[in-house]
Amino acid sequence: MRDIDQVITALRRRHPDLNVKEPPTTHAADDDEIWFIKHPSTSVEVQLKSPNGNCPFMIESSLNPERVHAASIGEAINMVSTMLGSDDEAT
Repeated sequence: MRDIDQVITALRRRHPDLNVKEPPTTHAADDDEIWFIKHPSTSVEVQLKSPNGNCPFMIESSLNPERVHAASIGEAINMVSTMLGSDDEAT
């Protein structure tokens, strides 16, 4: 299981209505893949970017143009939850 799969599973436990748009399957190994994450209760969209679906992730949101990096699965879960409006700690 890739890190992104674990992040999405944990986020969906916290936010059952979470919408995740996964990147299309590509054949270019050097292209970064971007996952778009949105919850229907907010207008915020969060993007996780990784070349292979594993840490580290570059994270951006529609609220702030600043890019942050998550070095671990737990960091990614907490950062995305905070951006979506939930400050719960990762489980």
